[in-house]
Amino acid sequence: MIAMQGSEKQHGTGIDAPWRELEARLHQERVSRNWFLVDLARRLHVSKGYVSRLKHGKACPAATMITRLGNLWKLDTDSLLISAGFLPEDVKRILHDHAVEAVALLRGSFSPESVHTDVE
Repeated sequence: MIAMQGSEKQHGTGIDAPWRELEARLHQERVSRNWFLVDLARRLHVSKGYVSRLKHGKACPAATMITRLGNLWKLDTDSLLISAGFLPEDVKRILHDHAVEAVALLRGSFSPESVHTDVE
């Protein structure tokens, strides 16, 4: 996966597909807490305008902002990062240092062809 550089990435038609899942999740979390945009902005120490751009798909949060959101809401930050197209640093290192073994392990464990049923 390719991580975006910088704190925002603008697109003419809004955010890319990986960000849509994250956008929906963040909206769900904010609404479930009855937080307005201004509440979230205050807790993250960012402007309401920035949070609004995130909400409307005009900006994509950097990995550090996703981590801050996960910590704020006590969510698994790895799953949030991955859903946004980022890989956690330790996973990047593992993939870099052990590319062949890591890819083989993942494909062997999670590809549809590797799913075995013990039903006779």
